[in-house]
Amino acid sequence: MADMLGDDAPAPADPATLRARALEVVEAERYLVLATVSPEGVPWSSPVWFAHDGLAAFYWISRPHRTHSVNITHQPRVGFVVFDSRQPAGTGLAVYAAAAVGVAADDELDTGLAVFSERSVAHGVGPWTRADHEGSGLSLYVARPAQLWLLPGAGTDERVPVPLS
Repeated sequence: MADMLGDDAPAPADPATLRARALEVVEAERYLVLATVSPEGVPWSSPVWFAHDGLAAFYWISRPHRTHSVNITHQPRVGFVVFDSRQPAGTGLAVYAAAAVGVAADDELDTGLAVFSERSVAHGVGPWTRADHEGSGLSLYVARPAQLWLLPGAGTDERVPVPLS
């Protein structure tokens, strides 16, 4: 039981190893669970299909009137986690983030859509272009982590800080 409580947590790895392992986890998954809060302080979590630019930017497309999108308008700081929910108890791998988020600005829309489209094509969904985006009623959101942590799957609940660069 000591392992499950984190008493025997492994020593932190070097920064490059931590970043590589975190990126492996992010690459392997398709959804992140986004945690937002309403103006009244009511928490809300939503799974969103995402694309990413390394560990620096996470993108998803959503309707602006959805609860999580409305919450982001009022509070542009979020938490999210990317994890494999099929892992046995006590062995999970996960990447946690605290991030600033908002609708992608027009000057970053093409870059964000290219990242989103590349992952969409890789997962068999098809391309997503500016033409598809315009008039769709959807917004491209981008989250830029201010902090990252890795739950290394070592049988503990000990999150290890991951350097941003």
